[in-house]
Amino acid sequence: NNSALFTLQNAANCDSVVTLDLTINNTLRDTTTITACDSYLWSANSKVYMMSGIYSDTTQVNSCDSITSIDLMIDSSTVANAGSDETRCEIEEAVLSANTPTNAIGAWTVVLGSGNFVDPSNGNTSVSGMSQGPNQFIWSITKGVCPISRDTVTITKANNPVVDAGADQTIFKDDRAVLQGTSDFDGQEGVSYSWEPAFFLASSNVRVAETNSFLETTNEFSLDVASPDGCTGRDSLLVTVNETVTFSSGFTPNGDGTNDLWQIKNIQDPDISSHEVTIYDSFGSQLFNTNDFQGWDGTFGGSLLPVSSYYYTVKLNFLNGESRVETGVVTLLR
Repeated sequence: NNSALFTLQNAANCDSVVTLDLTINNTLRDTTTITACDSYLWSANSKVYMMSGIYSDTTQVNSCDSITSIDLMIDSSTVANAGSDETRCEIEEAVLSANTPTNAIGAWTVVLGSGNFVDPSNGNTSVSGMSQGPNQFIWSITKGVCPISRDTVTITKANNPVVDAGADQTIFKDDRAVLQGTSDFDGQEGVSYSWEPAFFLASSNVRVAETNSFLETTNEFSLDVASPDGCTGRDSLLVTVNETVTFSSGFTPNGDGTNDLWQIKNIQDPDISSHEVTIYDSFGSQLFNTNDFQGWDGTFGGSLLPVSSYYYTVKLNFLNGESRVETGVVTLLR
């Protein structure tokens, strides 16, 4: 502020004193550096800015301009994406698939289970040392002043079922094999079974399967067991079909439905044109004779014979013109 006196002479040559009280206001200037995330609302002018730059606003203070400026830096936020949850069978190492931020910092951390990251700052790093079951990892992205963005991914480490399809079996052409598989997942909900080849089985999507009448030659069967996690295990067995004519050594005709008939396996073989089966007691008396053998029930004249050894003679005539006679002993037991 300044004051000045001016002396003037009027028309009458008298002094006239005039005083000037002068105030000069300077223009006000102010600049503030600001960093914001995605956008910034400037209270000076109620405008929203979404790009970095220098912005100014002018107002009047005491009849002078007041210029306020901001040096604005906008950080763009990045949403973390840790990838999709997965279940992996029998793995020692997995590759993660998180998004890779630009001009930002990413970091992996373990929140459930265990894991060793090759490079924790790499979204696509490998992780090993996972525990059995679910392992949960967090992918965090830090970018400027923006809030930290986080996302989780769960990698479930699962085991393949340990499967036992059972021991190899030998059956005759007119018999059926029972395939009884087992696994360490038996009894759990969501476990599935699949036998192959299904064509030779009465039912294939069961744990215990039975061959059907189509099985006439030796075949290998495999059992696939899928766990509730979708992991699979496999085992196989060989079912050998005995195509030779075979005579059982004994039977137990007690009416329990098991081994009640004396059988001659494969006597109905297509290569045999005809046959004759005769059974005798120890005195040589004929007890049974047939040209269409379907099994002997151990009776004579409608009465069940006593426990003893009996003798048989079987004549086989083949399509190629050859003939063969088989003799032996069969024991009747109770």
